[in-house]
Amino acid sequence: MNFYIAFSIHGTKSFKVATLHIVGTAEAALARLGPEFKVATSRRPGKRQHGQLHWDRLLRQDGTPLQDKGWVTKRFNQLKAQGWKLVKAKPHTC
Repeated sequence: MNFYIAFSIHGTKSFKVATLHIVGTAEAALARLGPEFKVATSRRPGKRQHGQLHWDRLLRQDGTPLQDKGWVTKRFNQLKAQGWKLVKAKPHTC
């Protein structure tokens, strides 16, 4: 199963993506990742998110997303250390 985490830092053009391939069913793979990873739901009605995950460590204690680029980079480097592949993402133009 292929998983990915995509994260955009609000107010910047910084966008980070990490991918991971785990052999087995989605349920077994999620169990191996642990409870801090959750399946993301699409914000668009009728669309399914195939393999997109939320990671609790990209949130502050109050539940809002991290906005400091240094902290986000640190978290993605932690994913890399766990075997995730960091993907070069193009900056978005929103």
